[in-house]
Amino acid sequence: MVTGYGEAETESNETLQRYAALKMFDVMRKPSLHEALIKIGSYVLSEFGYLIANEPGKGFVTQFNMIKQKLPDCSPSAKAILLTAFLKMTKNSPEVIPLAKEVFLAHQAHWNVEI
Repeated sequence: MVTGYGEAETESNETLQRYAALKMFDVMRKPSLHEALIKIGSYVLSEFGYLIANEPGKGFVTQFNMIKQKLPDCSPSAKAILLTAFLKMTKNSPEVIPLAKEVFLAHQAHWNVEI
């Protein structure tokens, strides 16, 4: 009977999550992306970006700014995902809080209720 994750399985999951974060970091650096990739990249970095944040050039602020650059070109549904990603990123990095607050203030009167 399996009762939960073993230590090796947990370590394996973290390795895969780190790999996904690294790959999506590289993808998100591209200047032009399909909106689906922007959504996926934002989600992955908001969930697992902490696993790569200590690497040079991959910190929380860099991740945040990379996602923020994609915001103007996104549909309202994608913007909602990106805003959720920004909120998630604040829990891991206090330095992201003022940056996220600025973005939220800029979108507080948006016509779309999801945003």
